Amino acid sequence: MRQSSLFLAVALSTLLCGAQSPAPGMVNYIEGQALAAGQSVEPGMLVKAGQSLTTGSTSQVELLLTPGAFLRVGENTRVSLNSASLAVTEVQVERGRAILEVAQIAPQTKLRV
Repeated sequence: MRQSSLFLAVALSTLLCGAQSPAPGMVNYIEGQALAAGQSVEPGMLVKAGQSLTTGSTSQVELLLTPGAFLRVGENTRVSLNSASLAVTEVQVERGRAILEVAQIAPQTKLRV
């Protein structure tokens, strides 16, 4: 429960600080270090379609997939965002572990993992 509250707090603070609007592939939370497209990952950063996200041995990242759906990426994990739109979002777990949390999803939205 504490972790969920922390994720929500980070997401809200990112929005209130004038960051870009939430979009598929947006990093909500990071613990440790991770890379996407050769760059260090930061909260509010957008992982774009065609890019991969890789976490280190002590890292975790939470990505927004669609409104109400999040992918929590564990340590030593690599995921690729194959498609990132509100209509179709597709992510592939290449290695490691990830947890998908879907609180709600619009009927017209296609989400593939």
